[in-house]
Amino acid sequence: MFHFRRKFTIYPILQISTLGLFSTSSNPTSLTLQFLTESCNLSPQSALKASKQITLKSTQNPNSVLTLFKNHNFTDTHITKIVTKQPNVLLADPDKTLKPRLDFLIENGISGNRLGETVSANSDILTRSLERQLIPFVEHIKTYLTAEKDIATAIGRSKRFNHVHIVSNVDALSKNGVPNYCIAKLFTLWPEVLTRSPDAFREAVEKIKEMGFDPSSSMFIRAVRTVLSMNKELLEAKFGIFLGFGWSREEVDSLFRKQPWCVTPSEEKLSKRLRFLMEELKWRPDQISKYSAPLFLDLEKRTMPRCMVLQALRSKGLIVKESQVARALLVSESSFLKSYVIKHQEVIPQILEIYNSERGK
Repeated sequence: MFHFRRKFTIYPILQISTLGLFSTSSNPTSLTLQFLTESCNLSPQSALKASKQITLKSTQNPNSVLTLFKNHNFTDTHITKIVTKQPNVLLADPDKTLKPRLDFLIENGISGNRLGETVSANSDILTRSLERQLIPFVEHIKTYLTAEKDIATAIGRSKRFNHVHIVSNVDALSKNGVPNYCIAKLFTLWPEVLTRSPDAFREAVEKIKEMGFDPSSSMFIRAVRTVLSMNKELLEAKFGIFLGFGWSREEVDSLFRKQPWCVTPSEEKLSKRLRFLMEELKWRPDQISKYSAPLFLDLEKRTMPRCMVLQALRSKGLIVKESQVARALLVSESSFLKSYVIKHQEVIPQILEIYNSERGK
């Protein structure tokens, strides 16, 4: 009870302090905070953070920026996201800097609500060089993407727009037999991969080929992304976790070929999940390779509680196969409760209690 009394005592003080902070417009800091909260709809916390990057001495240019956005049908939500991520946009020249970039996107089919969605997803678009970065990038991706929504997605997910690296890395994929539809998938799903250093990119491609990946398979580009997401030492350390549990190198490579993302969890999480599967469930490497989903699921909140339920069902002969276990771990929470808990309450009255007690640990 005392804890809640303190909470309600402190809150009004914080609120008064915040209001007081924004109530004075006699200095640039107060003007900046007031504009960010009232005109851009930033929260007080976000406004404080943004005010460390910009100082407004006048609202004339910022208002012109907001007018430009609204004239292009940007919603308040779009504008708030943009200013939160890129406060400096309020200081940009609306006609010379911002409008040409918006016009370029519109010329390439990104208009209406999609324009606001794209720019708010990646406000870096507004600060990148039009001639050296945006135009070459868009012209290149249009070689592989034709649908306007895919082009918008690729732009929205890109950060570096490094055209030189992209050309080199796409060429490396093509020369190694990666089909255009896989390259297109990289542009829409993980365009940042293509902006990596060409040397690092080629090294990753060669490593993946050595591990036996088929360049014509979509798993090849998934593996490229995975390998480039961590340094060589960390990748080998994660492979070493499997080896430490008695896997052969061929078994590890086989799992990686089937599911390149098997090494994306942290070393601690990967080790805990692998230990549970092998020591508690007694799964062999070939079973884990076949049903790898538990490697990506939350062990304490999902895998262990559900396995306790499945163990109770197995004791009654209601579930016996590994495939049934894997399926039960993948379904949504509501589906699991319906199909594996509520459905069997007459046979095992305490099954819901078993599930909830394990989840509450």
